[in-house]
Amino acid sequence: MRIYETVFILPSNLPEEEQKKVVEGVKSFITKNEGRILDEKIWKNRRFAYPIKKFTEGSYFILKFETENSNLSVELERFYRMNQQIIRFSTFKEG
Repeated sequence: MRIYETVFILPSNLPEEEQKKVVEGVKSFITKNEGRILDEKIWKNRRFAYPIKKFTEGSYFILKFETENSNLSVELERFYRMNQQIIRFSTFKEG
């Protein structure tokens, strides 16, 4: 099993129920593609060092997951690009 950590940022002015929908969508995408969520962290309303897409602060969501699907990280980043609410993202392989 490979372990990955993915981070994505949502605008801090996005309503909390919308943020929850996006997070649940990401988690659902991971589990539907042979992944298993190991850990989840949320950093609310962090100020950026520089503006990102005209936003000066956002909420960070960090998910740690494991999978045997070697293409899941690529598919996940494609999923992020299609979601207009996600302003920045990155996925890392651990180990």
